[in-house]
Amino acid sequence: MPGNATCKLLVLFFVLLATNAFADLAVSIQPADGNTLFYPNEVREYQVLVINTGNQAEIGTRFELNTSESLVLLEENKETDKIQFTLPEIKSRDQVTVPIRVKARDLPSDRAIISVNYGQTQFTGLSAVQHVVRQPGFQTHTSIQSTTIALNENNKIEVTARNDSNNPVANIVIRPALEPALQPLSPHVYTLDQLDENEAIPPQTFEFVPKGNVLGKFNAGVIIEFDDEQGHHVIDRRYIVSVEDRSISLLLALLLIGALAYIFFASKEKAKPASEPRKTEKK
Repeated sequence: MPGNATCKLLVLFFVLLATNAFADLAVSIQPADGNTLFYPNEVREYQVLVINTGNQAEIGTRFELNTSESLVLLEENKETDKIQFTLPEIKSRDQVTVPIRVKARDLPSDRAIISVNYGQTQFTGLSAVQHVVRQPGFQTHTSIQSTTIALNENNKIEVTARNDSNNPVANIVIRPALEPALQPLSPHVYTLDQLDENEAIPPQTFEFVPKGNVLGKFNAGVIIEFDDEQGHHVIDRRYIVSVEDRSISLLLALLLIGALAYIFFASKEKAKPASEPRKTEKK
């Protein structure tokens, strides 16, 4: 029917129009320093590179970044699985660079993927890169004393590290990374110019305490920086620490114990047999 043919032509026209519009956008994801290798818990700087190769400006292009399970995105130092942004205008022949931060999760992986969808009213373009996450020769281990603490209660993170590679590790820096609600008790930064093969650093302890009367869940961790044969690396080990008001918890526990004790003794009293009335003898 003529009407159906017209509709099909209109649909085809709009599809071709959208395809041609975004065929003029060249979008890629690149590591800022050219290094495509991740270590577990490593944070790397990336950039989304957008080039308008066409003769007209692209208006209101939306972008959505995603990662595979082995990676996570960082936005304002918070881990997230998705980041969205919009470029209001990309002029003809213009090149726009958007910096992003990507962190590897704990485990190695051969399929560490970063992808970006882009479009206007809907996403019609896709660009992706695949990298590898593997264990470094410079082995680090961190542990936290407790993930739940009370107000004014001290906590600590311990760090050990050993060079099991066949090359020296240089420019080692280990420092605490705490949210403003947590304050270090003895602020210090461990530094070492070089650690040779099969050598270990002395265990490092970073103590902290909640600041004021703040309650809630906060990030507490350490940043470990070093240089090896692959380049410069930043390892971000973090924990979620819950700060609780133990006085309220203790009061609730005491009230609960008291209520249970009352119920127990009340039920025990009801279970006693009723005493029989005393009989009087008739004379």
